[in-house]
Amino acid sequence: MSDEEVEDQEIQSPRIATYEGDRNETKQRHGQGFARFPNGDSYQGAYQYGKRHGKGVYTFQNGGSYDGQYVEDKKHGRGKFTYADGGSYDGDWDTDKKNGEGTYVFPNGDSYQGSWKNDKKQGFGTYTFKENNVTLIGDWRDGNMHGNGECKLPDGSVYKGKWQQNTPNGPGKWTWAHGSQQQGSFTVVNKVPQWIGGQFQKINS
Repeated sequence: MSDEEVEDQEIQSPRIATYEGDRNETKQRHGQGFARFPNGDSYQGAYQYGKRHGKGVYTFQNGGSYDGQYVEDKKHGRGKFTYADGGSYDGDWDTDKKNGEGTYVFPNGDSYQGSWKNDKKQGFGTYTFKENNVTLIGDWRDGNMHGNGECKLPDGSVYKGKWQQNTPNGPGKWTWAHGSQQQGSFTVVNKVPQWIGGQFQKINS
């Protein structure tokens, strides 16, 4: 799992090369308008008292874009940020940061759907690896799987237990696709989790 990308920063409203649109009685940008910035970025959408405020689309010269809500020039509310490399985040924003519920799709096809706080995965969420279809479901803290969680394998086997910093660590249980389960514990040795399990038990059908 790679870290989430840092958004390109929008140009603040006063630095505009050209503007076409509504203005108020004091000549501030107010209402609907289109602005183009000196670096090639552009914005189409709502303004209020000279600032982006309401629904709008900001397009970066590198190919990235943000389509969503603004409050006083900040991404705030619901919106989708599409990155130049093909990744995207669609969800809640608070003062230019991912906060609330949202889905992040990475350039390699991996995805995370769940809770965010200050641009990091925080709370309950689901991370899916596209390459092998392994899914992690559970608690996240500071961008990492941490607390109670489970790992689902493509064959239907499931591990449920404790996690620390994206690594299974502590007591847990494997439920195998062939119809048995095993209690045990993961211990991290030289940064590698090692499973110590007890007797296999047949699952009653």
